[in-house]
Amino acid sequence: MGLVKILISCCVVSSACLLANPEGANVVSGDVSISSMDPATLNISASDKSIINWNSFSIKANETTNFLMPNSEASVLNRVVGIDPSSLMGSLNSNGNVILINPNGIIVSKEGCINTASFIASSFDILNEDFLNGNQLLFSGTSNNGVINLGKISASTGDVFLIGYQVKNEGDIQANGVAGIGVGREVLLKPKDNEKITIRGHLSDSMVEKGIENSGSIKANQVELKADGNLYSLAINNTGKIDAFGKTEKNGRVFLVAENGRTVTQGTITAKNDDNTGGEIHILGKEVGVFDNAIVDASGDVGGGEVLIGGDYQGNNPDIINAKGTYIAKTALINADANMQGNGGKIIVWGNELNGFYGTALARGGQIEGDGGFIEISSPLGLIYSPTLVSTLAVNGKTGMLLLDPCDINITAGISSPAFPAGTLIYPSTAFSGTATLNATDLVTNGLNTNNVTVTTANPRSGGSGIITVTAPISWNNATTLTLNADEIDIKGIEIKPLHINGNIILTSSGLIKIEGTATTADITTLGGSLTINCTDLTLQAGTVLNSAAFINVPGNISGSISNTLNLNANINGQAFIAGSNITLSLNGLATLTGSGSFEALILANNDLTFNSLASPGGSLDLLPNSHIQ
Repeated sequence: MGLVKILISCCVVSSACLLANPEGANVVSGDVSISSMDPATLNISASDKSIINWNSFSIKANETTNFLMPNSEASVLNRVVGIDPSSLMGSLNSNGNVILINPNGIIVSKEGCINTASFIASSFDILNEDFLNGNQLLFSGTSNNGVINLGKISASTGDVFLIGYQVKNEGDIQANGVAGIGVGREVLLKPKDNEKITIRGHLSDSMVEKGIENSGSIKANQVELKADGNLYSLAINNTGKIDAFGKTEKNGRVFLVAENGRTVTQGTITAKNDDNTGGEIHILGKEVGVFDNAIVDASGDVGGGEVLIGGDYQGNNPDIINAKGTYIAKTALINADANMQGNGGKIIVWGNELNGFYGTALARGGQIEGDGGFIEISSPLGLIYSPTLVSTLAVNGKTGMLLLDPCDINITAGISSPAFPAGTLIYPSTAFSGTATLNATDLVTNGLNTNNVTVTTANPRSGGSGIITVTAPISWNNATTLTLNADEIDIKGIEIKPLHINGNIILTSSGLIKIEGTATTADITTLGGSLTINCTDLTLQAGTVLNSAAFINVPGNISGSISNTLNLNANINGQAFIAGSNITLSLNGLATLTGSGSFEALILANNDLTFNSLASPGGSLDLLPNSHIQ
């Protein structure tokens, strides 16, 4: 039987739920007076740090309980020591902070209305000393009951926190400060910290189905949903609407965090700052899912915000937990746009072992002015990049960057893989080899057409061989840049087969770059763009044709077996190397130029250069210091 049904059935049979307002008060601390002007109204005047133990604490429909305190900073702790759950069907009002603790469970009905300066409801207990001393509050206990809100909870100046073994919100929560939900066995509330809720994890041999369920509305300056992921098969499930709107000196922030657990959102999450920039949204857990029709919105009129899903940049931020698996559905939207002006924001989607990205991610520059932002979609072992749309375009600024960071990757004409399992599973039981397949059309359509793109295996977290292999033609018309950057740790190289470029390309490797020719067409062609090659060793295999303005920086050896025209600016190591435009060579070793072709311009720095039957140089030759010609 679900938690809602349990609490409602208790209220049906309990005589305490039929009483008008709370009853059986025992004042433990403070100056407290209780009066009733009429049978439906209970007035409780309490000094700051008052503690009241109640036999029961419920409010019937059309009844009102008022707490009157010295100011909005004052607090009263209400603890139920009887056996009945708290059913709040009427109105609870206060000008201060009301804390309600009931291990039997707390439910705010659809008719219930709570309007206080701040409000905390918990099925776990706290120490009187911590409350009296104004310390951090540790909520803990063995109760399996929780807190349910079906009505309206409003904090006029402060915070709202719902804490227990399970918490469900189907109603409306509004706070001028922080709205937080914490579930687990120990939940630490730290009022003075930037993030108020800390979960103290516990290992569990058995799991309940759900920890936090939000299908209602939560609106606050900052929203925190945090769960002990060890205890729940689905730690956080958001199908409702979460809005964080910053105010002066405080940014709009949303945190959905379930360390070692599963975090899912199918609803709408919005975070914006008071200065009209985008806010901050973190969706973190061992497994993270952003399902169909979900909206994660950190856009802003004058600048995009930050969205972290499953981790931070390249999984390397020790303060941000990394997901094992992350899934972004086809109709899900992640938005960090600058809507009118300013720069696009930052979006990170990370999974240590799997990242299935099928949705939309936007970090575009402003329509009036501003540059595009930064988007990373990465996984060392299982990266599936098959999006609906990914864009960092800027109408009146510079296009931003898309980073794809696998362990090893093949860019082919095949379907991007590994295939994500059917259904709603976030993380499959099958293991992945670490070599991803990236469809060349996906790379162009939802990559180079709308972003500068970097594909790298240079992240030390990735492991593996660090190989990027291109076996399918790539062609695009935008003046964007494709950067292929091989693993800097245990690199074996970048292997390039037919690659047709209308933009700019940068090839970077701390090891080998091998270009395999087809002998029938140009393997790398830039039309109005440029080619940059940085590596230790460069191998140009038989049939290679390069047609580009290029900058080549190879501190090691350049070698190859070139049997046809090579449309660059020089002859290297005994083979025809003929230029169609300018090239700069920076070589630390011996360069030997031979052949019957010509070059337009050759700039040589810090090298020995040997001409062997170069019939018609045809262009200019510039020597920098320490160079020698033979």
